[in-house]
Amino acid sequence: MYKVVLDIHHNHHWGSEINLKFPYHQFSSIDYQWIKNTVTELLRICGDKDFFPQIMLYLSQRSDIVKVEALNKNGNELFLRIQTRKDQNFSQFSHFFHDNGLVILAPTKFIEKYERWTLGSVTKTNIAKVYQLLKKQFSLRVVSITHQPHQPLLTEKQRKIFIQAFHLGYYKWPRKITITKLSTTLNIPKTVLLSHL
Repeated sequence: MYKVVLDIHHNHHWGSEINLKFPYHQFSSIDYQWIKNTVTELLRICGDKDFFPQIMLYLSQRSDIVKVEALNKNGNELFLRIQTRKDQNFSQFSHFFHDNGLVILAPTKFIEKYERWTLGSVTKTNIAKVYQLLKKQFSLRVVSITHQPHQPLLTEKQRKIFIQAFHLGYYKWPRKITITKLSTTLNIPKTVLLSHL
Protein backbone atom coordinates (compact mmCIF):
# COMPACT_ATOMS: atom_id res chain seq x y z
CA MET A 1 0.00 0.00 0.00
CA TYR A 2 1.11 3.54 -0.75
CA LYS A 3 0.72 6.13 1.98
CA VAL A 4 0.58 9.82 1.09
CA VAL A 5 0.43 12.76 3.47
CA LEU A 6 -1.01 15.92 1.89
CA ASP A 7 -1.29 19.42 3.30
CA ILE A 8 -4.27 21.15 1.68
CA HIS A 9 -5.27 24.77 2.10
CA HIS A 10 -9.01 24.99 1.79
CA ASN A 11 -9.89 28.65 1.11
CA HIS A 12 -12.71 30.07 3.22
CA HIS A 13 -13.22 26.78 5.08
CA TRP A 14 -13.10 26.53 8.85
CA GLY A 15 -10.54 23.69 8.69
CA SER A 16 -7.88 25.90 7.12
CA GLU A 17 -8.64 28.85 9.37
CA ILE A 18 -9.31 27.51 12.85
CA ASN A 19 -5.69 26.81 13.76
CA LEU A 20 -4.75 30.35 12.73
CA LYS A 21 -7.52 31.72 14.94
CA PHE A 22 -6.66 29.49 17.93
CA PRO A 23 -2.96 28.61 17.49
CA TYR A 24 -2.43 27.23 20.98
CA HIS A 25 -4.95 24.42 20.52
CA GLN A 26 -4.68 21.17 18.61
CA PHE A 27 -7.51 20.26 16.26
CA SER A 28 -8.14 16.96 14.51
CA SER A 29 -11.11 15.55 12.62
CA ILE A 30 -11.40 11.96 13.71
CA ASP A 31 -14.45 10.95 11.69
CA TYR A 32 -16.78 12.34 9.05
CA GLN A 33 -19.89 11.36 7.12
CA TRP A 34 -21.62 12.73 4.04
CA ILE A 35 -25.28 13.50 4.72
CA LYS A 36 -27.20 15.06 1.83
CA ASN A 37 -25.63 18.50 1.19
CA THR A 38 -23.53 18.50 4.35
CA VAL A 39 -20.46 16.85 5.80
CA THR A 40 -20.68 15.94 9.46
CA GLU A 41 -17.35 15.73 11.29
CA LEU A 42 -16.28 14.71 14.75
CA LEU A 43 -13.72 17.30 15.83
CA ARG A 44 -11.31 16.72 18.71
CA ILE A 45 -9.90 19.84 20.37
CA CYS A 46 -7.07 19.78 22.91
CA GLY A 47 -5.87 22.81 24.81
CA ASP A 48 -6.91 25.40 27.34
CA LYS A 49 -10.54 24.61 28.26
CA ASP A 50 -11.22 28.29 29.02
CA PHE A 51 -11.17 28.92 25.25
CA PHE A 52 -13.70 26.18 24.40
CA PRO A 53 -16.72 28.53 24.52
CA GLN A 54 -14.90 30.98 22.18
CA ILE A 55 -14.04 28.18 19.76
CA MET A 56 -17.65 26.97 19.70
CA LEU A 57 -18.93 30.52 19.20
CA TYR A 58 -16.44 31.13 16.38
CA LEU A 59 -17.49 27.93 14.61
CA SER A 60 -21.23 28.49 15.07
CA GLN A 61 -21.00 31.99 13.55
CA ARG A 62 -19.29 30.84 10.36
CA SER A 63 -21.37 30.78 7.18
CA ASP A 64 -19.86 27.46 6.04
CA ILE A 65 -21.11 25.69 9.18
CA VAL A 66 -24.71 24.59 9.66
CA LYS A 67 -24.52 23.29 13.23
CA VAL A 68 -22.05 22.87 16.12
CA GLU A 69 -22.83 20.44 18.91
CA ALA A 70 -20.71 19.67 21.99
CA LEU A 71 -20.54 15.92 22.52
CA ASN A 72 -18.06 15.44 25.34
CA LYS A 73 -15.76 17.59 27.46
CA ASN A 74 -13.10 16.02 29.63
CA GLY A 75 -10.55 18.37 31.17
CA ASN A 76 -8.59 20.02 28.35
CA GLU A 77 -10.23 17.89 25.64
CA LEU A 78 -13.48 18.68 23.83
CA PHE A 79 -15.32 16.70 21.15
CA LEU A 80 -17.66 18.55 18.79
CA ARG A 81 -19.96 17.41 16.02
CA ILE A 82 -19.75 19.94 13.19
CA GLN A 83 -22.08 19.97 10.22
CA THR A 84 -20.52 21.80 7.24
CA ARG A 85 -22.32 22.98 4.10
CA LYS A 86 -21.58 21.52 0.71
CA ASP A 87 -23.06 23.45 -2.20
CA GLN A 88 -21.93 25.69 -5.05
CA ASN A 89 -20.62 28.28 -2.56
CA PHE A 90 -18.93 25.86 -0.13
CA SER A 91 -16.70 23.22 -1.68
CA GLN A 92 -15.51 19.97 -0.14
CA PHE A 93 -12.75 17.79 -1.49
CA SER A 94 -12.90 14.61 0.58
CA HIS A 95 -15.14 12.99 -2.06
CA PHE A 96 -12.14 13.12 -4.46
CA PHE A 97 -10.45 10.58 -2.21
CA HIS A 98 -13.31 8.09 -2.14
CA ASP A 99 -14.12 8.47 -5.82
CA ASN A 100 -10.52 7.69 -6.77
CA GLY A 101 -9.64 4.73 -4.56
CA LEU A 102 -7.96 6.50 -1.64
CA VAL A 103 -8.80 5.71 1.98
CA ILE A 104 -8.22 7.86 5.02
CA LEU A 105 -5.62 6.27 7.28
CA ALA A 106 -5.46 8.76 10.16
CA PRO A 107 -7.41 11.67 11.63
CA THR A 108 -7.15 14.91 9.67
CA LYS A 109 -5.01 17.41 11.56
CA PHE A 110 -5.10 21.17 11.26
CA ILE A 111 -1.62 22.68 11.09
CA GLU A 112 -1.23 26.40 10.47
CA LYS A 113 -3.39 27.12 7.41
CA TYR A 114 -3.39 23.51 6.19
CA GLU A 115 -5.53 20.45 6.66
CA ARG A 116 -3.16 17.47 6.87
CA TRP A 117 -4.67 14.37 5.28
CA THR A 118 -3.05 10.92 5.61
CA LEU A 119 -4.30 8.66 2.82
CA GLY A 120 -3.66 5.19 1.49
CA SER A 121 -3.93 3.67 -1.97
CA VAL A 122 -3.12 0.40 -3.65
CA THR A 123 -1.58 2.27 -6.60
CA LYS A 124 0.42 5.45 -7.10
CA THR A 125 -1.81 6.24 -10.07
CA ASN A 126 -4.74 7.00 -7.74
CA ILE A 127 -2.58 9.38 -5.73
CA ALA A 128 -1.38 11.17 -8.87
CA LYS A 129 -4.93 11.52 -10.16
CA VAL A 130 -6.23 13.01 -6.90
CA TYR A 131 -3.23 15.33 -6.72
CA GLN A 132 -3.98 16.64 -10.24
CA LEU A 133 -7.68 17.15 -9.40
CA LEU A 134 -6.96 18.95 -6.14
CA LYS A 135 -4.23 21.25 -7.41
CA LYS A 136 -6.71 22.79 -9.87
CA GLN A 137 -8.78 24.17 -6.97
CA PHE A 138 -6.64 24.16 -3.83
CA SER A 139 -3.19 25.05 -2.63
CA LEU A 140 -1.52 21.80 -1.60
CA ARG A 141 1.82 20.21 -0.88
CA VAL A 142 2.94 16.62 -0.61
CA VAL A 143 4.50 16.02 2.80
CA SER A 144 5.49 12.42 2.06
CA ILE A 145 4.78 9.35 -0.05
CA THR A 146 5.87 5.96 1.21
CA HIS A 147 5.29 2.39 0.13
CA GLN A 148 4.55 -0.12 2.84
CA PRO A 149 4.23 -3.80 2.00
CA HIS A 150 1.09 -5.28 3.51
CA GLN A 151 1.82 -6.99 6.80
CA PRO A 152 -0.88 -7.88 9.27
CA LEU A 153 -0.51 -5.91 12.48
CA LEU A 154 -2.01 -8.71 14.55
CA THR A 155 -1.33 -12.41 14.69
CA GLU A 156 -4.25 -14.65 13.77
CA LYS A 157 -4.85 -15.46 17.45
CA GLN A 158 -4.76 -11.77 18.44
CA ARG A 159 -7.19 -10.95 15.64
CA LYS A 160 -9.67 -13.62 16.72
CA ILE A 161 -9.51 -12.50 20.37
CA PHE A 162 -9.88 -8.86 19.36
CA ILE A 163 -12.98 -9.62 17.25
CA GLN A 164 -14.58 -11.63 20.05
CA ALA A 165 -13.78 -8.93 22.65
CA PHE A 166 -15.18 -6.29 20.32
CA HIS A 167 -18.46 -8.13 19.79
CA LEU A 168 -18.83 -8.82 23.52
CA GLY A 169 -18.53 -5.09 24.28
CA TYR A 170 -15.04 -4.93 25.81
CA TYR A 171 -14.18 -1.82 23.75
CA LYS A 172 -17.47 0.00 24.36
CA TRP A 173 -17.61 2.84 26.85
CA PRO A 174 -18.61 2.06 29.47
CA ARG A 175 -17.43 -1.51 29.00
CA LYS A 176 -20.15 -4.13 28.60
CA ILE A 177 -17.90 -6.93 29.87
CA THR A 178 -15.02 -7.00 32.36
CA ILE A 179 -11.66 -8.57 31.63
CA THR A 180 -12.42 -11.30 34.20
CA LYS A 181 -15.76 -12.19 32.57
CA LEU A 182 -14.17 -12.02 29.10
CA SER A 183 -11.40 -14.37 30.27
CA THR A 184 -14.00 -16.84 31.57
CA THR A 185 -16.18 -16.55 28.45
CA LEU A 186 -13.27 -17.14 26.05
CA ASN A 187 -11.68 -19.74 28.35
CA ILE A 188 -8.32 -17.98 28.22
CA PRO A 189 -6.21 -17.17 31.30
CA LYS A 190 -6.61 -13.51 32.23
CA THR A 191 -2.90 -12.65 31.94
CA VAL A 192 -2.68 -14.27 28.47
CA LEU A 193 -5.84 -12.45 27.38
CA LEU A 194 -4.50 -9.09 28.61
CA SER A 195 -1.24 -9.59 26.72
CA HIS A 196 -3.16 -10.32 23.50
CA LEU A 197 -5.49 -7.35 23.92
